[in-house]
Amino acid sequence: MRTSNKIKEISSAYRELLASSLVILVCLLLFLKFPTTNSFQNISKEIFFFLIVPIFYIKFILKKDLRDFGFSLPRKKSDFFWAIGVLLALIGISLILAKIPEFRKNYLIVNSLGNSFLVFLLYELVAFNFLFLLQTIFFQGFILFTFSDKFKKYSVLLTFIIYCASLLLENNFAWQMAPLILFSLGGSLISYKSRSFWLAYLTGMIFIIAFDSFLIYISK
Repeated sequence: MRTSNKIKEISSAYRELLASSLVILVCLLLFLKFPTTNSFQNISKEIFFFLIVPIFYIKFILKKDLRDFGFSLPRKKSDFFWAIGVLLALIGISLILAKIPEFRKNYLIVNSLGNSFLVFLLYELVAFNFLFLLQTIFFQGFILFTFSDKFKKYSVLLTFIIYCASLLLENNFAWQMAPLILFSLGGSLISYKSRSFWLAYLTGMIFIIAFDSFLIYISK
């Protein structure tokens, strides 16, 4: 009897994993392929597929707590040590990246916003900040914690692979995306360790702003 119940539980868990994987795939494909003509439509598309659909699915289909998908705040001191460690690692890698002439030539932030630090700050703290949060909720929240129960620490690598694959499908795998690709791996690790994508998001924003500011400074 116990064996039968256990088999049913395992079967149910894998059905849920399959259904969630399909939701993730559909959200990504529709986000990447859904036609838009302006920035407002692009933002609306990201809000719908990266925020509204995952929350609706978690709350009303899975009937689970959003905190199970990283919506909770970090509680342990060790979470912040992990975040600091990852942040330092990202900064170290980015300093190496900044020395590559091809990267500095093609990194659009420096080319388009480098002439005005005020415009740069407004872009980073308003437009980029909002879109970055949505992507963090989807990748370091919904996707990561969909797979974390079954794949444990390997869910970090799986999330990273899915993010890179989505960039390839969007034909957006380029120097411009290098900092976000780095964050996808580091941010997923922070989110997995702390059970909170909020800490990953905060760490990512600090990293991106510091990195972009440094590039603008050395490009003067």
